[in-house]
Amino acid sequence: MPPMTTMAEGMVSARPRNTNFSIAAIMSENKEKDEVEDEEELEVGTEGMDEIADTSLEVEEKVFTKKERKSKLTGKTNCSDLDAVKCTLDNKDLWDKFCEFGTEMIITRTGRRMFPTVRCSFSNLDTEPGVKYLVLLDIVPCDNKRYRYAYHRSAWLVAGKADPAPPHRLYCHPDAPYSGEQLKKQVISFEKVKVTNNESDNTGQVILNSMHKFQ
Repeated sequence: MPPMTTMAEGMVSARPRNTNFSIAAIMSENKEKDEVEDEEELEVGTEGMDEIADTSLEVEEKVFTKKERKSKLTGKTNCSDLDAVKCTLDNKDLWDKFCEFGTEMIITRTGRRMFPTVRCSFSNLDTEPGVKYLVLLDIVPCDNKRYRYAYHRSAWLVAGKADPAPPHRLYCHPDAPYSGEQLKKQVISFEKVKVTNNESDNTGQVILNSMHKFQ
């Protein structure tokens, strides 16, 4: 997802992940195919052979080179049976707007719902009878650093090493499992997922450290 940073009670700002099911990867999927890096300008000058009154004639030609960006997608999952499955972020435009500014979220001990909501759809599914799919949401740290917000700079600054990781939880969509037919006909919304910084939580919420970045 876009990086998550935590403030006061806890802020989280999200960034995308290096698998084809992470928000970051899904958001960049279409762009990575066609996008190229900004054009680099190289100037090649040719000097005139004859000097006229201490003046030389120079002709400059600009050569533009383009380099293709390396894809951030691995194209693989942790299960070969899922390699063909395609996951698409349904509300990609909204996530793009938030990513421009950096997504931040205040988290509390009682838990708060995420915004933007993760909404995704799936294709290339196995629709054979008896095949079922679980849809899970995973939020992982972007790095091993702790952050603080500098108001005089209006920016997040590194404040040291990350705190010990809280118990890791995967959030399973409450309507799962789905058949392939069910999953390909609907948009899966994680609107009910909550994040908390309470390590003693026993309600199934996703536990994150405050003042850290996640994806």
